[in-house]
Amino acid sequence: MPSLDDHFDALTKVRPPDAWPDLGERDPRQLVPPPPPIPRRIGVAALALTVAIAGLLFVSRAFTDRRPTAPASPAGNAPTSEPSTCKDSSTGPQPSGSTDAVYLAPYLAGGEGWYTLSSCPAPARDATVAWASTIPFETEHAAVAIPTNAIAALPPDGIVITVETVLSGYDPALGPFPFDLSGLRLADDTKRPPNEEEPPGDYAVLEVYSEPALVRVYFGTPSASERLIDSAQRELDTLQLPPICPAPAQGGYGAELSKDQGALGDLVTVSGPMPFQREDGSYDTSGKTRMIAWWNVSEEDWPYLSSFSTVRPSPAVETSPLLRLGEGGGDSCSFSIRFTVPDVPSGDYPIVVLQEGSDSSAIEASLTFRVT
Repeated sequence: MPSLDDHFDALTKVRPPDAWPDLGERDPRQLVPPPPPIPRRIGVAALALTVAIAGLLFVSRAFTDRRPTAPASPAGNAPTSEPSTCKDSSTGPQPSGSTDAVYLAPYLAGGEGWYTLSSCPAPARDATVAWASTIPFETEHAAVAIPTNAIAALPPDGIVITVETVLSGYDPALGPFPFDLSGLRLADDTKRPPNEEEPPGDYAVLEVYSEPALVRVYFGTPSASERLIDSAQRELDTLQLPPICPAPAQGGYGAELSKDQGALGDLVTVSGPMPFQREDGSYDTSGKTRMIAWWNVSEEDWPYLSSFSTVRPSPAVETSPLLRLGEGGGDSCSFSIRFTVPDVPSGDYPIVVLQEGSDSSAIEASLTFRVT
């Protein structure tokens, strides 16, 4: 396993995109020629405006934005969520053994008065980040690890929290959630002034490392009050690290069969990666999520598969039984369910894989098996 120094060093070296221009090797530009005629200048200006807008859209799509609603009552307001803008060009789920995998980003809940951003999933050896701020985020370049524009704009009572982590160096056999974040206590840390990688200004920084997360908290004043530190701590207490399990880079998690046809008595395996992320970006760290495989369930009755349902599902092929093939998953990065082809007439039978947690369930995959 890589040393602690290796991971800490990786956290401070978020790599820019491969297409980043090599500015250091460019020659100086020649003096500009006299201004072109007015019609041409108008056309050039329009083109420049189009390119600038496209560039801003590119940068904004590097993050998933969750914006809090304006405070309206003492009870507080949950942040609203916008759909993820991370690119997904898949035409379907990737096989569980695919090497084309990524690692998910940390999660900060973003309570009342907080704005939050999480980076898109990152390939191995790259960092993922999450930010929380008491002021709206300004546009940042996709490669930055800290929101320099937001930090520079902090008012005296403003706070920015950044969390960076590199999970690809850890063995998934430890997981999916092997780390203890109880040591992230801001009151125990020493405030420092900005360093060379941070924007200049008269503000204070608290920095704490708890494997594998590097947390930096920026206060808009050099002498943050106990009240401000407590406010930052409450938001930091919502931090969840993603599983150390690699996730499919494209498509959903899904499942696959070891073979899609066979005869009575043949052994078949349903397997796939375990999904842990909820729709709001948080993670199910309970270890209770499991995958359940069902044989011969009617499409109309898929909603009744859950153990929470009081309705008995109907078989797809009425002359054949509906069977619960088994379950797998739990506190591991992948699941595997083995079953024996039942004694049924030849034909095509649906196999449904249900993801079921402590308080919800969802259809994860629908497969077809041919009995020969």
